[in-house]
Amino acid sequence: HFFASPEADLLVMDGGSTQPLCVGIDVGSTTIKLIAMLDDSLGACKEASPIYRTYERHNSDVRETLLRVLHEAAPTLGQNRPFRVLFTGSGALEVVECIPGAVFVQEVVAMTEALSFLYDDDAFDVALEIGGEDAKVTFFGPPLEQRMNESCAGGTGAFLDQMAYLLNTDTAGLNELASCHTTIYPIASRCGVFAKSDLQPLINSGACREDLAASIFQAVVNTTVSSLASGHRITGTRVVMLGGPLHFLPALRERFAETLKLTDTSACPPDAHFIVATGAAVLASESRKHGAGSFFQTLSSTPLVPMSISHLMGQIKAMKPAIRHLPERLFDSPDSLEEFRRRHAAAESIFPTVPFSSASPRATHSSGGRLGETVNLLRSEGSPSDPSPKFYLGIDSGSTTTKLVLLDHQGRLAYSSYASNEGDSIVAARGALVRMYETLPPGAQIIASGVTGYGEGLLRAAFRADLGEVETFAHYRAASALVPDVDCIVDIGGQDMKALFIRNKAVDKVIINEACSSGCGSFIQTLAASIGLSAEEFARKALESTTPVELGVRCTVFMNSRVKQAQKEGASIEDIAAGLAFSVVGNALFKVLRVNDVSELGRPGKIVVQGGTFLNEAVLRAFELSLHGPVLRPSTSGLMGAIGVALLARDRYPPCDASGGPTSRVSTMLSKEGCFSLTFERRVKLCGGCDNNCKLTVSSFDSAGSFPCEASGSIPDLEDTASPKAFVSGNRCDTGLMRGTDTGAATRPKYNPADALRVPNVIDFISERLWGTLAEPLPPLPKSLAGKWRGKVGVPRALGMWEDFPMWRVFLHHLRYKVVLSGHSTAELFAQGLETIPSDVICLPAKLLGGHIMSLLRTAKSRPMDFIFMPSIIKKGLEDPLANDGFNCGMVASWAEVVRNNLPGVSYTQEAEFPHRNILKLKKKEASEDEDSTGELPLIVTPVVFTHSLEAMVTPLMEVFQHVDHSITREEILEGLMLGQAAQKRFKADIVAEGQRAISWAKEHNTFAVALVGHPYHSDHFVNHGLGDVIASLGHPVVVERCLAEKGFSYLAKYRPLRIQDQWPNITRIFATAAYVANSSDPIEMVHVTSFGCGLDAVVNDQVRDIAESTGKLYMQVKIDEMSNLGPATVRVRSLIAAVKAKKQPTGGSAAGEAPSEAPFDVVPQSDCSEPAESLFDKAAGRRHVPWKHNAMSNEYVVLISPPSIQNTELACHAMRGIDGYLVMTLDKLDDDIMRGGQRSMPQDMCLPCHAFFGMYLDAMNRLKQDGYKVAMGTAQIPNSCRGGNFIGIFLRGLQRSGYGEIPWCSWFSNDHAFLKMQLLSPLCLSKVLLGSYFADLFNRVLCRTRPYEKVPGSAEALAEHLKQTKVVPFLCDGSGLGFATFRRLIFEIVQAFDDLELDESGPSRPKVGLLGDAVVQFCDPINRFLIRQVEQEGGELVPCDFMNSFYYLWEQPIVNAQRFGSSKLVAAFCQIALKAQEYLRQPLLDALSGSKRFDRPPTHHELCTVEPVIDRANFFGDGWILSAEMAFKLGPEGVRNLLVVQSWGCMGNQLGGRGFFKRAKSLYPDCNLAAIDYDPAISETNILNRLRLFMANAQRLEAMRRAMKPRCPLVSVPSTASSGHCAEHVHHHRSTACSQHASDSLLGSVVGLVDHSVIQVGMNVAQAFFHYPLYCILTVIVFTLGHAVFLLGIPSLPALSGWTLILSYLAGVWGCLALLGVRGVSPSRGYGKKSTKLPVLYSKYKPPVVLAGSTSSASSTSGGDSTRSTRN
Repeated sequence: HFFASPEADLLVMDGGSTQPLCVGIDVGSTTIKLIAMLDDSLGACKEASPIYRTYERHNSDVRETLLRVLHEAAPTLGQNRPFRVLFTGSGALEVVECIPGAVFVQEVVAMTEALSFLYDDDAFDVALEIGGEDAKVTFFGPPLEQRMNESCAGGTGAFLDQMAYLLNTDTAGLNELASCHTTIYPIASRCGVFAKSDLQPLINSGACREDLAASIFQAVVNTTVSSLASGHRITGTRVVMLGGPLHFLPALRERFAETLKLTDTSACPPDAHFIVATGAAVLASESRKHGAGSFFQTLSSTPLVPMSISHLMGQIKAMKPAIRHLPERLFDSPDSLEEFRRRHAAAESIFPTVPFSSASPRATHSSGGRLGETVNLLRSEGSPSDPSPKFYLGIDSGSTTTKLVLLDHQGRLAYSSYASNEGDSIVAARGALVRMYETLPPGAQIIASGVTGYGEGLLRAAFRADLGEVETFAHYRAASALVPDVDCIVDIGGQDMKALFIRNKAVDKVIINEACSSGCGSFIQTLAASIGLSAEEFARKALESTTPVELGVRCTVFMNSRVKQAQKEGASIEDIAAGLAFSVVGNALFKVLRVNDVSELGRPGKIVVQGGTFLNEAVLRAFELSLHGPVLRPSTSGLMGAIGVALLARDRYPPCDASGGPTSRVSTMLSKEGCFSLTFERRVKLCGGCDNNCKLTVSSFDSAGSFPCEASGSIPDLEDTASPKAFVSGNRCDTGLMRGTDTGAATRPKYNPADALRVPNVIDFISERLWGTLAEPLPPLPKSLAGKWRGKVGVPRALGMWEDFPMWRVFLHHLRYKVVLSGHSTAELFAQGLETIPSDVICLPAKLLGGHIMSLLRTAKSRPMDFIFMPSIIKKGLEDPLANDGFNCGMVASWAEVVRNNLPGVSYTQEAEFPHRNILKLKKKEASEDEDSTGELPLIVTPVVFTHSLEAMVTPLMEVFQHVDHSITREEILEGLMLGQAAQKRFKADIVAEGQRAISWAKEHNTFAVALVGHPYHSDHFVNHGLGDVIASLGHPVVVERCLAEKGFSYLAKYRPLRIQDQWPNITRIFATAAYVANSSDPIEMVHVTSFGCGLDAVVNDQVRDIAESTGKLYMQVKIDEMSNLGPATVRVRSLIAAVKAKKQPTGGSAAGEAPSEAPFDVVPQSDCSEPAESLFDKAAGRRHVPWKHNAMSNEYVVLISPPSIQNTELACHAMRGIDGYLVMTLDKLDDDIMRGGQRSMPQDMCLPCHAFFGMYLDAMNRLKQDGYKVAMGTAQIPNSCRGGNFIGIFLRGLQRSGYGEIPWCSWFSNDHAFLKMQLLSPLCLSKVLLGSYFADLFNRVLCRTRPYEKVPGSAEALAEHLKQTKVVPFLCDGSGLGFATFRRLIFEIVQAFDDLELDESGPSRPKVGLLGDAVVQFCDPINRFLIRQVEQEGGELVPCDFMNSFYYLWEQPIVNAQRFGSSKLVAAFCQIALKAQEYLRQPLLDALSGSKRFDRPPTHHELCTVEPVIDRANFFGDGWILSAEMAFKLGPEGVRNLLVVQSWGCMGNQLGGRGFFKRAKSLYPDCNLAAIDYDPAISETNILNRLRLFMANAQRLEAMRRAMKPRCPLVSVPSTASSGHCAEHVHHHRSTACSQHASDSLLGSVVGLVDHSVIQVGMNVAQAFFHYPLYCILTVIVFTLGHAVFLLGIPSLPALSGWTLILSYLAGVWGCLALLGVRGVSPSRGYGKKSTKLPVLYSKYKPPVVLAGSTSSASSTSGGDSTRSTRN
């Protein structure tokens, strides 16, 4: 990867040798390594030398490079000499598939085997390997644990390539620079996008390249520690470093050694870059002995076939890659290309130029905005009284280039320069200015000058420019000069995309890319350089393409991965370049602009495209093809920013004075001599003004070069001439400016509301009110208790504490605890908590919690405290009575438990560590082994509470605090909570008052306030990166959503019902704030702050945008993460401010510029908004939904059903067809085109199921619409707080954008969408759908158990299909009744049929793999890319979970809420009935599997509930506690040690219960093998398959070790206490009993069958049983009647009950009728299957450990279990 030329070591030239050879070929993401070794030398000798090896970069042309490598190896290895060969590496997967007999070994497996071969088994503790696009960490245990990067290539060789390009060097140059560094800057390395966002401003501000290079290496280290290790501490002194980057870059190794505090015993082998290839060669050896459990076991089922070089080359030449191509090409013929060029050449004459001067001192050459210089000079156009030519100068200091133009007083272009920054914008600008001055004729004058772009502040200070302007409006000013009635301006620059929508000659909307820079100019240049081409050559090759490759719409790293995969598949450079052009356009249109119809951009010919990227003819052509029409690209496309700021300078300083004569003004810009004499120096210093301790870059200029500009917030106005003037960057407030010049105050001034001169900033007020001098005095304790403190409590300043700390502060004070706060959030504190982060996709505020808790633990060593208090608040009270629910943010509700379960150095195996499910007791030696401790470490207390009422808080807090201090009474807790709530109300009132003061200040000063809305924890300055300070420094008061929400609720009412579930109080406040901003007459605008990866923000963003823009207000979103620079965010905010100003003066040319300071500001007149806009809200909004008559859709509409599970959906469709008469179509087709359609219409941050399902819907509707069908959509939305609980509303938005606004829906849960046309299923149909789900679970379980061992391939699938068609489908279509007896009989027949299926079980047992995670990803094969089959192909046996567990989980939520938090007992009773009814319906499945000779039954719901201490059962965020419960049961009673957790990328619920449980699961079961796979539309299949193979290799190794340690157990499971004969007799008894009981079952079936969709029939059944079971029957009558009345009448006062009561009423009816016969549900005391096992003991002091029945003694287990079964049968 890092070689300037290929390396080839020919150690032995002996092509005629006949000794057996072993060859390893490592095809990596960027290089190919081949190593050949003699087989005999691998037996026992660790010093065996290779006879041949080579290392060559393939430049993404894998096929040709591999052929060349083999050809060069032929003289040494022999052309036809057979040898044993293994392939490895991410690029080898496609190669192996095309070569019959070739074998692939996962690269981590090969690496581990190589280390075992070269060194002693205990030589190293940890292995770090960094490759081109992969990174791995191996912990050598025990137990051995391996991890690799997932979808992101951040922190790999590709990342270093991108960063080196920005510094105008290569990776070797980075190493040289880093060796001389003096300081480290914080740079994100999650991917190249965020790193560029951090790095580019540092480059533009003049930071030393040496420091930047070292900072890049440090970013790689941080990624490895936080993301890759994922909470696993990299300890020990023996760390081996492998891979090309670590081998060739000593400076990178030094950063690892310093950060991890490694000693000299850490090593980087001399052949580290050949380690993986060496491992493959070793594994290919026959002579080397591989012990039991070695990775060689992974290859035992695939014999190695000897091959020769000639054979391999022949197979590789015949490779036919499967590449997806786009349907259209850029140009159909050379003639169309010529016509395209002629058209745009004509457009180049639009912009006027000054006529050439014969006396021009420089030659003229055209650049068209490309790198170079254009001279169109120079003849005076002035009057005789003023013969000197006058010009206006504009400079655009971009992210990678500097553009300079001169315009004459008529606005004609006279001179232009377009040059690369080469890492130093000052040097680039000075060179351009000097060349410009050399070109000017004598007497020429520059009237005014302007600067824009990333380097605006720095260049304005250095060269004394007259004005600066935000780049978005500079571009608009230039475009409006060319096309006065322009509709839209699209600018794609080096690192950003911008779009300005113009209405009535005023900026109506500004859109800037939030965080992603995929498809921008720097990405194209970097990708071109990675394959050895310049950007111009890359563009030319794209024009030669005949079949462009489909690359999709992806972020930078994902697109880079897709490009690499296409290259590995053999795609040509020409086709890849053309495909990339289409992807760039797709990103701009569908990710940034979010257009669904390209006509939204404007009229043909009124769309202007600009920016350097559009100089690429391929990109320009792809843009026109996407828009189906021409666009205008001016000849000065790359210079538009500079032209715009020059025009703004002319607008500000016109060429004529007030009298009409020529102006005498001369620009303050440095002269030619000043530029020559300009000297500057840069230094770095820490601010120290506050806890942020910003790292400042101070650029000092000589006296001639400094200029105190009045309009920049980053240029200090200093009059101290004794020191040079300076430009300070890296600061977040004005304090940094003063500190940077060594003349300012020592600390940042405290916020004081009484300071009338200071711009109000409510964010500062909140911080000071919570933690500082404005905090409310604590209420005094009673005199009798004064001074009698119980102890000290640590409180982290994170997450929910930013909202609720006043309450908890007073509460803890009343309990007589002194509060010790953690430090303010800083980069150092963030680094302390890296090891507590199990997943890198969570938001920054959640990541900070671990750092705060670790900070408190360290503080406790010197300041002992009793406990650390961080409550998990699940629900809060409703602030708006019209809101749906009160769920808290998922991170506030959950993440404290995750951190508690992932503390570094803590072992979770001791029972004493959990005295209560919400309390962790630490041991001194385990909390920190490297520090001395003087006292007991504090408890970590994370109580789970609801705060909507005092009753909901008292009981859980009392339960927890009784384990902290037994003297605490319930009365104390109640009184403390009452005092705390009063303090919380006062805190809220103070925020509202300060917000009103800020708005009043804005009115008094003729400006407007900015509402910086987000979550409460966004008030943390480290989280928002000082964005509030930036806004305040621009002269605009800052308020937050809590200031305006109360007034906004009345405005929000007119927008209801909302599309999404309004079920989060803070989101409700954001909605209300948006409504207030849109409709109030107050001068206020809104900026929406969101966190990267936030699931809630993804749901609500579009809804907030629609509300805010409904009256013409501008909406701006700023997405934040770890990246610390404010450059992009500042550009967005300044663009919003400039756009607001421009809308005040739509006709003036100067509106886009900065208004003179003396100009008054007029308040924006607001239009009346009595009704929401029709384009955004359905006309039917406001009326309740009216259900259609039964079968109204029958034979009229085709109902499209989304597939949460393919089998479930297929069986459900049969029931819907047979009973309710629906024409149903199952959606089971998913490809890249369908996924792309879903992505275009859905919010980009939504999860994969959302994109996939909507894409499926859209594809099917488009096809059916063409055939003339009416279409309806069917879905079963779950009531949950995650993104999945809002699919209907989000789909509705997508339908409106796609032109399908009137599509009816068929659902059982209405979601309160009053404007939806709803059709619910009949009760009988719904019941059959429910039974069909049980059939689907059964088929899934028996197929996974039998399919891997089929004697006849395909026999299991054939049997399942036969049973479905002949037995299950007829039963589900039978509308005569429920047919429970038939259902039970069919269940037993299915199990019997699969018991009798002939299997081949003679071979070694396969490792069992438990599949868990997101229900949709887990069960929908198209979404998980047929993961079950892939596991089986890799030699595993999959043990699935049941789909119906998700329903039990939903019923459990109200029950737990009622038991512990005082929620509705009636709703809990309904859910208890539903739960029991479902368990009864499931009982036949459990009985049949329990009596089987081959299958184990799944756990009951009661058994899953026994693992509550892992994740609190009150936590229902996403998959909540159920996922960790299923994991615990797989590992424990089921004995499955390999667990694969699948989820959507960024799914917060699965991060909590999945990855968040990994560390604790490892403590409980050290031999377990755990892996998580995140699915995303952009993740390549190669990436997923590579990680799956690593997981399966570990599983095979563990299985081999178990086989070696104990005799192999039979595959057929039998009861541990019974003989095989007894088992067979027991099974026979099961079936004979089932047959003999048919008559009684028929009686039961006739009773249950009476429960139909007819209300009269059910009422008769209930009445018949009234006198026997009055309680059941009264409840049934009430519930059933209420349910149907609410639904049929559409009672407005009960909006959320209609769907719930319908399903609950029917289940209540089922339960009431079953009660007639005395039938009970599943008994909690039943044993778990046939195995004698115990649940893992997770705690003991809180309640006794649960031991499942049947595990206490063999005798009781045998007799009790059989007796129970016989009686039940």
